[in-house]
Amino acid sequence: MCFLFVDRIVATIPGKLIRGVKHVTKDDDYLCYDTVGQIAFAPSLIGETLGQLAAWNVMAFHDFSLRPVAGIVASACLLRGVHPGETLLLESVIDELDDAVVRYHSIAKVGNEPVFIVDGAIGPLLPMTNFIDVDVVRRQFNEINRPGDWDVVVANASTPCSEKTRFFKNSYGSSPSTSRGLTSGSSNSLDSLPDPKVRPQDVNFRVLQFDHIVEVEPGVHWTAEKLVSRTAAYFPDHFPNNPVLPMTVLLEC
Repeated sequence: MCFLFVDRIVATIPGKLIRGVKHVTKDDDYLCYDTVGQIAFAPSLIGETLGQLAAWNVMAFHDFSLRPVAGIVASACLLRGVHPGETLLLESVIDELDDAVVRYHSIAKVGNEPVFIVDGAIGPLLPMTNFIDVDVVRRQFNEINRPGDWDVVVANASTPCSEKTRFFKNSYGSSPSTSRGLTSGSSNSLDSLPDPKVRPQDVNFRVLQFDHIVEVEPGVHWTAEKLVSRTAAYFPDHFPNNPVLPMTVLLEC
């Protein structure tokens, strides 16, 4: 189970700008129900994904000697949920960067529709070796750093397609006409594919939530408790040498 969410870095200007994508699928470990009962990617983790995107730019700019950690955010606004089958188009702009701190703002879109906006994010920079081995983080960066034409990526992510075609592409990584001998109109054509609707029993739920309600004063406040285990799935990535509870986990609770 992974707590790294950027699937691909598409374009970057060191110390200035970075763009990437996150594909939301039914195999994601951090899914939940949204306010209307649909399965969605955990909302606070869209913000986490944008923060990780900005961090990749900052770490590469400093040759992986420093890394940013969570500081403060002026505002973080969720505009709508993001569901399996959708691709997040991510952009982080570095407003200020030196050896001590980074300030940035970010946006996540589905197609041309903004779904999450972060403004006024500030994070202190600390030595990389406090958190993770430099060779490990370099390898992680190289695995996802696959530059390409951003306009093409946006166009592909925004192209309308039927639910079954979208399901096929997400599941098998290619179009139905070129994969596994499927041909239109045959008994093994697209029409014979499984129903693409994501069902709760098909999903790996890893809902981030509190463990106990301690006190409730109706209409005033709730007090709850979140128990933190050393074996929690996010600690191997956050961080190997210094496990820290992600701030976004608290926000999701």
